[in-house]
Amino acid sequence: MNRVMILLPIPLLLGAMTCHRPPPPELIAGAPPQQHCGVVAAKRIAMGMARTPDLERRIPLVSGAESVRWIAPDTVVTEDYRARRLNIHVDRDGVVHDIRCG
Repeated sequence: MNRVMILLPIPLLLGAMTCHRPPPPELIAGAPPQQHCGVVAAKRIAMGMARTPDLERRIPLVSGAESVRWIAPDTVVTEDYRARRLNIHVDRDGVVHDIRCG
């Protein structure tokens, strides 16, 4: 009985250790926060452009962002900050007017 009680926590501890993911290298190296999501590259190709399926496909490839969130007026968004996520703000016509990490 004692042996089972001693061994039981070991798989739980090993499982908890594998859940931790180290931060991306650029976060460790001290890159400016605005570059963690590839915002500079995204702005080069998207600012002032209309949202199209082609642009939606190109943004993650060009920027290297882990995820992209398109935000239109009156869109409800969460307030969690993710350094490797692009937030692309579009106006009512779908034209990109701001891009930020988050």
